[in-house]
Amino acid sequence: IIPGIVLYPYVDVATSSTAYSGTRWGDFVGIAADPSGAGSVWIEHELVAADGSWQTKVARVVSDATPPGSPGLVTQAQVTPTSLFANTTVKTSWGAAADAGSGIRGYLIQRSDNGGPYAGLETPATSISQPLVIGPNTYRYRVSAIDGAGNQGTPTYGPLYHASLIQSTTSNTTYTGTWHTVSGSYFSGGGARYSTAAGATATFTSTLARSIAIVVTRATSRGSFKVYVDGVYKATVSSYGSPTVYRRIVWQYAWTTAGTHKVKIVISGTSGHPRVDVDAFIVLR
Repeated sequence: IIPGIVLYPYVDVATSSTAYSGTRWGDFVGIAADPSGAGSVWIEHELVAADGSWQTKVARVVSDATPPGSPGLVTQAQVTPTSLFANTTVKTSWGAAADAGSGIRGYLIQRSDNGGPYAGLETPATSISQPLVIGPNTYRYRVSAIDGAGNQGTPTYGPLYHASLIQSTTSNTTYTGTWHTVSGSYFSGGGARYSTAAGATATFTSTLARSIAIVVTRATSRGSFKVYVDGVYKATVSSYGSPTVYRRIVWQYAWTTAGTHKVKIVISGTSGHPRVDVDAFIVLR
C-alpha cells in the first residue's frame, strides 16, 4: 500500500471476440491525449473480430475526481389524466446539472417520507413520477448528479409538502349560476356538485398551494368546461368519454413556490351533453 494512492479495480475496455488463428503476429495499441478535455486520453486498439479478421475499438478514458454541479430547482406537478384512489401520481422534475469532466451519467433521486431516511434510485432522466398517499403524510425529495466517473455532487433539495383532498361541497368552493347536489359512494367524498348551465362557475381557493388538480366524472353524458387560474384563462377541458369513470383527475396547474391561488371552472354548456360534475380538488401544499 502506497500512502496517498487509491487503487481502483481493473476495467476491461475491450476484448477480442475469438482466439486468433492467423499468421499475423501481435496487434496494435495507440494512445493520444484528448485536446478538448483535460485529464482524458483516447485509446485505439486492434482486436480479433468474430470472423477471425481484425476489428478496431476506440475508447475515451477520463481521469475525473471533481464532483459534478448541483441539479436545478426541484418541482412537483400532479400527473393527469389519472384516476383518484388513496393516492395521486406526482411528477418530480429538476434542472440538469453540468460537469466539465466526464459528463453527467445520471441522477440519484431520493425521497424522505414523514421525516424519515432518504431512499431512492439512479435515473438518467430529469424527472420521475411516483404515486403518493393523500393525507397528512409529508414528502421531500433531494437530487444529486452523478458524473461518468461515478463522482456524486451536492444534492438539491425540494420542498416539504403533502397532498390534500378537498371536497367540492366544502366552503373552499363558491358557486354562481345553477348547481345541483348529487350523492353516491362512487364520488370521492360521497357527493358532488354538478351543473348543465352554460356560464355557471365554481371557484376553488387554497392557501399554501403548490399544485391544484380538478377531479370530475368522465362519461358520454358529460361536457366541457373552461379553467381560469388566478383570473387568467388556461384551458378548456373535456369530461366527455367512455367508459364512465368516476373520480377522474383531468387537469392540474403547478407553481414553483407555495401561495394562495384560485382555480375557477366555467361550464361551457356542450350541446347534447352539457353536464359537468365537480367532485373534488387535490392540493399539494
